[in-house]
Amino acid sequence: MQLSYYPVFLFLLLITSCSLEDRIERREDRLVGTWEIDRASYKGNNDLFGDNVTSQFSGDRVEFYPDYSLVYETGTGVIYDGYWSINALREPDDETEFTFDADFFDFQGRPAFQWLGTIDKLNRQRFKVTVLERAGTLRLRWCRR
Repeated sequence: MQLSYYPVFLFLLLITSCSLEDRIERREDRLVGTWEIDRASYKGNNDLFGDNVTSQFSGDRVEFYPDYSLVYETGTGVIYDGYWSINALREPDDETEFTFDADFFDFQGRPAFQWLGTIDKLNRQRFKVTVLERAGTLRLRWCRR
């Protein structure tokens, strides 16, 4: 009985043939929709431990749209609109890190704040991102709503 390696070869070819752009598009597709902050923590640059800051984001929601726009509503009813993007950075050891960038504007169109960070997890139900800020690191965990 002779084994055929053709199915194994085809499977390996399919796995490795996905381009970086395809991998970014799949993450973008997963991000589109409404998300609510489930957990948040902040660690200052010189702090040994982080602080739970979930209460500061209580009730906050963001809607990501396919046209790369977004609407962010705080738990207190303040609304920001803006734009988002996912990018990829190739590391020298051939690992890929996916970054998340979101710019938020107030009701007069003035820049309000920006999140630039790395995606720790993104699937259909959870979105975890580490946002780098000037004075520390903000970790946000979102749940799909």
